[in-house]
Amino acid sequence: MWRILGLFSGLFGSWWLLLWWGLPIQWQKMNPSPLLFLHVLPPLLLGVAWKVWQRVREKRLADSRAQAEATAEAERKAQQNAARAQHLAMLAERQRTAQCRGVWVRALPVQNEPAWLGESPQGCHWQMLQGDDLVSADDPDGIARIVEDVLSGLYASLPGAAWLPVYCEAQLQREGLEQLEWFRNILQASIADQSFEAPPKKIEVRFLPGDGALAERVLQVLQQDPGLPGLVVLAADAPRLDCDPEESGEPATDPDMTRHWQGRPGAAIAALLFFRSGLPNPVQDETPAQSGVDDIYVPYWDKQQNGAEESWGAVPFPFRAALYDTPVLAELCLAERDMHAKEKIHARAEQVNALLENSLINARLKDCPFSPEECDPQNNKGETISWLVHNSGDADVGGARLAAITMALNRQSAMLNPVDEASNSVREWGDVGCARHALHTALAVTHAARLAAPVVLADFAQPTFAAASSGGISIAIVRPMEVAS
Repeated sequence: MWRILGLFSGLFGSWWLLLWWGLPIQWQKMNPSPLLFLHVLPPLLLGVAWKVWQRVREKRLADSRAQAEATAEAERKAQQNAARAQHLAMLAERQRTAQCRGVWVRALPVQNEPAWLGESPQGCHWQMLQGDDLVSADDPDGIARIVEDVLSGLYASLPGAAWLPVYCEAQLQREGLEQLEWFRNILQASIADQSFEAPPKKIEVRFLPGDGALAERVLQVLQQDPGLPGLVVLAADAPRLDCDPEESGEPATDPDMTRHWQGRPGAAIAALLFFRSGLPNPVQDETPAQSGVDDIYVPYWDKQQNGAEESWGAVPFPFRAALYDTPVLAELCLAERDMHAKEKIHARAEQVNALLENSLINARLKDCPFSPEECDPQNNKGETISWLVHNSGDADVGGARLAAITMALNRQSAMLNPVDEASNSVREWGDVGCARHALHTALAVTHAARLAAPVVLADFAQPTFAAASSGGISIAIVRPMEVAS
């Protein structure tokens, strides 16, 4: 109010000063009405115009301010949506899984046969080796015969797997081309035992790329070859053949305690069958003869390509249904790995807990929201873990490792017994050389399918006395298909 009164007072005073002292006007000749209007109307109109212009200006400033705020809010939401999409994309990349549909293992136990072998589910084929089954190192066909038996069992159960490539774990004591030729000869003998009417024209044998947990390596192979429906991972090694049978037990001198960390020399042959997720149902798709792709009267540019043909690759049509109907035993989730293990037990427990927490996120057993407000405690399912597979070492050296794993499991609400509800490969199977990762994966898949619950797979790299404090550690989750759905 005072501002309006001051505005009009100033306008009237200024106008009257200008009117009486600045303008040459003869007031005696003017009528009273024009004189009154001349004194009142100009400052009044000017004041009203000033207020109207001020209101318009304020409105424009308010509109521009609101538009700027709306633009900033839209940009903020766009950045938030982009960050959320990036978070979900990274989460989906982390939560990829490799589906295992079959396990064939022949291994030499250190002592007695594990009690859980009698509860092996369908699709997990375990057979124990005896010391007499392994021949001396001078007879190279000793382990080759066992590998041939394992592959023959695989192809007898699922004949269509003979058209899948075989990716092998490399043995350090053999030259690369020699190993591939050795595996190829075994594969040819195994396929010849099946008496196929039209056996595979090409036998693909390659080394499995990378090192460590199998999930990432299998997914890498499937990603590099989009037309590959699946693959067979084969690992075979027998350190028992390289030592004196009389010294296969505890050695008289073991200065670096290698056997306490790695186990006694053993032997293991493991074959695991993996398939790409989302393969089309061959029964619902038309056969090439029915789809008309071989019609000579149809131009090639009008022929429809059958998606199933491209997805199933070289697998013949009669064998696809059996492969498609093979149930998924378990899904291998991506592992978390640290190349340098901590020395102190509490620091190592924190390290293992961080790896385990990330592994649970990879397995969709722990919530990883974009913002804390979206966190749902019901998505944390660490208590569902029911088994542990590890190679922490023998009882007299691996206590610190096992204690760190146990502390991490307890922090994630997994209250399992690390002795009775765990498989220590060092004590049960010993040193199996390059077959360690395949044997660990086969153990985890078997227990996940047997218990219908997730399994933690803890693998310690370089399990020797010299590298016990600096060797790496890898934590992965293997979950059954029921949990994934």
